[in-house]
Amino acid sequence: MEYFEDYYLRLVHEMVRTILKLLFNIDTADANKELENSKEQKKKYDMLIALAKEGKINEAENILYEDGFISNKDDLKIGVLFYDYLVGLNDEFLESHDYSKKEAYDGLEMLLKKNGYDDIENIL
Repeated sequence: MEYFEDYYLRLVHEMVRTILKLLFNIDTADANKELENSKEQKKKYDMLIALAKEGKINEAENILYEDGFISNKDDLKIGVLFYDYLVGLNDEFLESHDYSKKEAYDGLEMLLKKNGYDDIENIL
């Protein structure tokens, strides 16, 4: 099981790195700085992270998928970085809150598809 968790960790990190570069022309290290430039984006991201830290990962995901939460391409960064954060959490924490790194991978794919980037995973 540990091998698969590491696999999804690497896969999501690479997807996030590629998405940020292709769609936003930014490096992963600069992505959080980009969020700092928009108070609204930062507020949304911080809310999702706070819920995840409380173990309310599925609730945070539901909010992410609500209509209007991601209202433009720049808001997509929020979701992409949220999934990158989730795969960085340790397996025990995720499992204790009924979540896995594979679910984070699946969620990232679904987020991309929902926002019109359904073929981007084929580029990767």
